Amino acid sequence: MSTPRAAALTVRGIHKNFGALVVARDIGLELPEGARHALIGPNGAGKTTLVNMITGALRPDSGSILLMGEDITAQPPTWTVPRGLVRTFQITNLFPRLRVWENLALAVASRTGADKNMFRALPRQSAVLDEVADLAQRVNLAGDICRQVQELPYGRQRLVELAMALALHPRVLLLDEPAAGVPSVETGRLLEVLQSLPASMAILMIDHDMDLVFSYAQRITVLVGGTVLTEGTPEQIRADERVRDVYLGRRHK
Repeated sequence: MSTPRAAALTVRGIHKNFGALVVARDIGLELPEGARHALIGPNGAGKTTLVNMITGALRPDSGSILLMGEDITAQPPTWTVPRGLVRTFQITNLFPRLRVWENLALAVASRTGADKNMFRALPRQSAVLDEVADLAQRVNLAGDICRQVQELPYGRQRLVELAMALALHPRVLLLDEPAAGVPSVETGRLLEVLQSLPASMAILMIDHDMDLVFSYAQRITVLVGGTVLTEGTPEQIRADERVRDVYLGRRHK
């Protein structure tokens, strides 16, 4: 019998109102270590709001959030990121005029504490440069490492953002629409990179690209109107009439 994996992220009874508008109602979610989990639902379902509460950008009205068993409810990102909770955003959050390696070096240096006067001292920061090279290789950006980020196609910019997130050594990685704006011809490259991430890392993905979601996720939670409609394997979600009616449509039957 296999040993149950420890919970990397636990969300219990999260509730949030904006005035009279209920945006989260008794949401529960658990990601074991190594999870590959997707959160899907129609626009306005509350997916990004939930991620904002998990990361501490938004405070829930009630409920609790635990990271590796430690209560992090309403702790700010400056507190949770060093403990291994890292997210990407729907819109890339990069330095477009800096080169790829400079963006990655900033992320590595912020984690290691080498960011003070980093660029002036960079020739002596061999450990930072070695890690930058490794990150670029891991996300298939080695050939672009000296290009300015703004010169890259948008799909490759998303890979830069993913590499910056990996530089922070996440134990739980929250991907907020990693395929948003990425041409379909480049989604395969993104999937390859995601599939190569460490097996111990728990990943929660929000995305509207159902081909990506069903190819990658091992479990899927469906959020509708700020509440969990259902959760299950991709096969169970695909076969659920309620999910097809409110979100998937008949193409995924």
